[in-house]
Amino acid sequence: MATSGPTFSVPGKLMLAGEYAVLSGQPCLATALSPRLRVTVTPTKSRALIFRSPVVSSRPYVVRPVDLAANAGQQDPPEWRFALATLRHFAAHARLAGARIDITSEFPPSLGLGSSSGVTLALAAGLIAALEATQIAEIGSDGVPDRTALLRFARAVITKVQGAGSGFDAAAQLYGGIIRYQLPDETAVEPTDGEAEEIDEDAAPTTPDPIITPIYAPDLPLLVGYQGHKANTQAALNAYDDAWGDRVTERDKIAAQIGVSVEQAQKALMKGDWAAAGKAFQEDQRLLELLKVVPADVAKALKKANAELPFGAKISGAGGGDCVVALVADADEAAARFPGYGWEPMPTLRPQAPGLQLDLAG
Repeated sequence: MATSGPTFSVPGKLMLAGEYAVLSGQPCLATALSPRLRVTVTPTKSRALIFRSPVVSSRPYVVRPVDLAANAGQQDPPEWRFALATLRHFAAHARLAGARIDITSEFPPSLGLGSSSGVTLALAAGLIAALEATQIAEIGSDGVPDRTALLRFARAVITKVQGAGSGFDAAAQLYGGIIRYQLPDETAVEPTDGEAEEIDEDAAPTTPDPIITPIYAPDLPLLVGYQGHKANTQAALNAYDDAWGDRVTERDKIAAQIGVSVEQAQKALMKGDWAAAGKAFQEDQRLLELLKVVPADVAKALKKANAELPFGAKISGAGGGDCVVALVADADEAAARFPGYGWEPMPTLRPQAPGLQLDLAG
């Protein structure tokens, strides 16, 4: 056996515009961020799968394929649930052999930058490459399994674990750069109460793939701020569902307006017109507040920021924590203002990073 198997890495991710509306079939914009998460899968002669990750625990976590089948996800430790769901989905399509799985990350899970989707993608790629599971995805000339197949794999796992979700995060980390991401109308997602529906692991995809378009915004002056606590995505989706109930038409009318603001932001970003892009960001933020997904204290901080910063700032993601994004004229000046809004500036998080890649063939 090799001393070390293939290592795949993925960037962090952030939503730039289109939160929640993407669930109603509207477009969103997302970017890959510079810090990376890495997964190395090394086949072993043992039947066990051994996880090692200093980000999660100082002790290894050991699981056997037979335990995965017997448990079916009901007793998974929360910190390992996406990794274990990835193993189960893989085992439904290919033989799962013993392996040592090493996970490292340049960003902590608490930041909400895509640890869960990133582990899912990089682990799936590593398993396919290390165990030669080409029935799941063919390996490309760059050493990366077919990206369309990988995204289908990741979306299935995310849906299995969360019960809802657009899959934009996995797509942003898979393709890198900035992407426009949109679900076809028939695959728009209704939030659930957190109970994931049963998925036939062996069934072929029955819905169209999302529409993904690369967007290039030269020298994007993006500054990320951390609000100091992690948002619970599933809880946020549940609250969103509860807030609107059966008023789907009213909700989707606002979502359609968000779709328009996303289009405006996309055009402005591609032209390098930061003032226009910031205006679109602020409109997106206003509409998200109408959707009732932005806590009052967060909305208050953003109102102050948008009165003082030259372009525009908004939430990124679920809205109840994690990060905010701002287009800024002077990064140092804006970073000095961020603590006054309750945000920690994170200037080392750079947008438009490369997507999933093979770092070491093993």
